[in-house]
Amino acid sequence: PPPPSPPATPVVATPAGPWSVGDRVEARWKSDHGGWYRGSITHVNSDGTYAVQFDDGDFEPSEPLDWMMKELPLKVDDLVDGKWKRSSSSWYSGKITQLNSDGTYALAFDDGDFEPSEPLDWIRRSALFTPPQPTVDDPTVPAANDAKSCSGRTVTVKRM
Repeated sequence: PPPPSPPATPVVATPAGPWSVGDRVEARWKSDHGGWYRGSITHVNSDGTYAVQFDDGDFEPSEPLDWMMKELPLKVDDLVDGKWKRSSSSWYSGKITQLNSDGTYALAFDDGDFEPSEPLDWIRRSALFTPPQPTVDDPTVPAANDAKSCSGRTVTVKRM
């Protein structure tokens, strides 16, 4: 008889996660416990963090994996923060009520105000947003099929 097969080798997490240079992400800015900001990965660090150039011009040299997610399209009823009349540096909470054909969004603010055509640059996902949980069937969500995306924690994955 043939010799028995060796036991399966477990897959172990590594510091480099699921992102590559140029990938679009949404991430939390470390000095702001507010919403999620859009940006791009500019460097994959050896410690498992990522350098992110945010669309608003800010830069974070070491964003942790668990503060990031794939950039997701906004949709009706998403909880967001927006800038009122695009003249303020303050963010106000609300939700998207319509996706406009010109690429802007209609926002209903929690205080009762309404902005019919807010550009994407003046919208961020709310801090109340919970990123989608990874599933084995959804490879678009970090950690879906990849043990190395567990932010430096050692994980054993049994492949069937």
